[in-house]
Formats: sequence, structure tokens, C-alpha cells
Amino acid sequence: MTLKKILAYKGKTSQTGLATLDRFPNLSFEGDMETFEDIINLIQKGQILVVLPLWNSHVGEITKTEALETIFNNAAKIEELWPFRIRFECVSRKNNLKDIKTITIVFAAEAQCSIFLKKLRCKKFKSTIEAYNAFIKDETFDAVLCAPKQWDGKLFKRLNDDVANPFNFTTFVLLGNVDCKDWKGTEWKSLRKAGLPKEYYIFGVEMPIPLPVMTKEQHSFLEDLTKDSQSIDDIPRIIFISRKQTIACDMLIELPIETSLDISVMSLKGNGYFPNIVVKRELGKINKKYTEALMKFLDKEFPEILSYDFVQHIGTKTCLYACPELNIIVHGFDKDIVEAVVRIIINKYFELIDNGISCTTSQKRLFNRYKKSYYKKGSDFIVFKRLQCP
Repeated sequence: MTLKKILAYKGKTSQTGLATLDRFPNLSFEGDMETFEDIINLIQKGQILVVLPLWNSHVGEITKTEALETIFNNAAKIEELWPFRIRFECVSRKNNLKDIKTITIVFAAEAQCSIFLKKLRCKKFKSTIEAYNAFIKDETFDAVLCAPKQWDGKLFKRLNDDVANPFNFTTFVLLGNVDCKDWKGTEWKSLRKAGLPKEYYIFGVEMPIPLPVMTKEQHSFLEDLTKDSQSIDDIPRIIFISRKQTIACDMLIELPIETSLDISVMSLKGNGYFPNIVVKRELGKINKKYTEALMKFLDKEFPEILSYDFVQHIGTKTCLYACPELNIIVHGFDKDIVEAVVRIIINKYFELIDNGISCTTSQKRLFNRYKKSYYKKGSDFIVFKRLQCP
């Protein structure tokens, strides 16, 4: 099946459009008027690629896009994942921020810009473009929150170039129809150059929510992800944990294509290996390792998070836990669940380092700093530094 077009939600001046051009410069794509529902329906019919926001550091999983649900239902394949800093510019008819009383915003800005919006009357829309158009038509609104490059500098004034809360970024996903394999043609040149070859698999895991405590089965499964790894950096990485329903959660995990990890024995529910855990073997392939791309992104945009050995960020409906030195960074929906998983992972990495697995000098130094506490307390030795959040 030959690819016919690329869509990015609300086009080139939207946050999704800007993120698309950041990852795939000079790429031609469409998408000014599609709704999320339209895009999901189109991708399941074939011959297109779409870019959608997947997760935000303050909002969490962006459920309106139905991206994760579509992925876990094997209705679309992940072609790339990358982070992008989200900025909201305050554009106004007024001359000063103190004169603003009413403002139009995209729904997502309510959480992402909550500090700035605290005392303002807000009218919410489905996209920044719709919010901007409403602001233009209705002069009773004093201001609008726009994506950069989205507004007319001849008509309005930019009073602030970023009113987003601290540590605001979104992970975007390039999704392809499950049958799309042909990336030939000159119109795909920049996409092929940036998106190929595929070096990493993304696979999924569905399991009961591990509360009030993680079961032995869940604990064993997480530990088995390290099986046969030759070095710390070769270990499959859990990157997302999302709520599937009230009693279950989904995980996205990345691993090198050349890995020796045999997940085939875990692919069917009730097979006797991990009977309450379902593994979905291939939900996509990506060119750049997401955890490495995210670490580089954080180093550039939010270096503070990389200055701590163990760190957490708690958003409105979400959380992020990280051990930067071990390249562990997990996005999630519930801090108790995600923290429990991350503690097991870090504890296992420490056990592997203690047993002599290949690691970097700085990773060994991290282990030595906490070795005594690790021997004494197990995973309870970890104290997460909490980033300041609204």
C-alpha cells in the first residue's frame, strides 16, 4: 500500500504542526480542518500518516486524540515518537498584561497555563486556531493564547512569549496505517531521511493495576525485561503507563530491534507464563530511541530535571518519574502506580550493576553513592526530588 498524504492536527501553525516541522523539517503535510475523530477514522482506512499529540506533562494522556487506544487496538502503528516544548504566547488588543480580563484558549491550556489564567475569565475551544479565530471575531475578548507564528503581528500585540507553566512539553506520535509499508517517492524524501531506518521496536503490555501492592507475577515480569541484556543501556525501557480501565493499565516499552529478548512466550493471555499479563508484540518501530531523544530534549529545554539522581514531576492528571543517569524516564497517570514500577526497575538495575553488568563509569558512580542504602533498604533507598509544580 503506497502512502498518499500526511496529516497533522490543525495544520502547520498549530502546536502539532510546529512539532511536526521540528522533527521533520520541510515536510509537506495537510490538516487544517480535521477533527481527532476524522483523523482516527482516516488512518484506519489506509494510505496516510498522521501526527497527533499523545501525552502532556501537565495534562497527561491526551485521550481526545484516541491515539493510545488506537495503538493498543492494533488499528495503527507507531512510526515515531518525540518530545516538543509547548509554548503559549499571550496576544492581545491591550497594551499591558494587567489590562486583560477575558481570554480565549484551547482546552489544554487550562491545565498547561493554570498559573497565568488563575484570575482571568476564559472561553475554551478545541484548538488554538479556533480560539484565535474567536478572539478576532469578538472584540469583547481582551486576549488569546496562541501557538508561536499563529497570529497576525500587524493587528495585535504579543504581551508574553510563553505563559505556560514550568516544565510544559508534549510527546507527539507519528502514526501509520497498519498496512502502510511503502515510503517511496520524492515527496517522502525528508520523512525517509529523518525516520528511517527503524532501529527500535515498541511493544505493549496490558495488566491489572498494581495496587495496593504489586503482585509477584507483575514483579517477575518487570524483572524479566532485563533478561539476557548485556549492558544497562540495552535493557528495554518502559516509557508510558496509561489507564486502560478502572482495573487495568497499559504500558509502552521500547527495545532495540536486534535484542535477544524473547517476548513471544508472553504474547497470549493465559498461557501459563504470566497468565494475567497480555503482551502485544509489535505496536510499531521507530528510528530514534525515545528515551535518548527525551534526555537530549530535557538537557536543552529543562536541564534542571537532569541535575537530580531521582526526580518526579506531578502534573494535573499525570506524573513523570526519572533516573537520568540510568536513562530511565516513565510517563504515567497515577503517581503511586508509576512510582512502584520505577522503584522496581531502579532496584533491578542496581542489582545488575552490583552483579557486574556492563555500564558506564558515571552509572557505576551512581550505584556507589547509594550502595550502602541499597543494601540496607532495597528499593526504599530511593528518594525522589519533586519538581515545583502549580
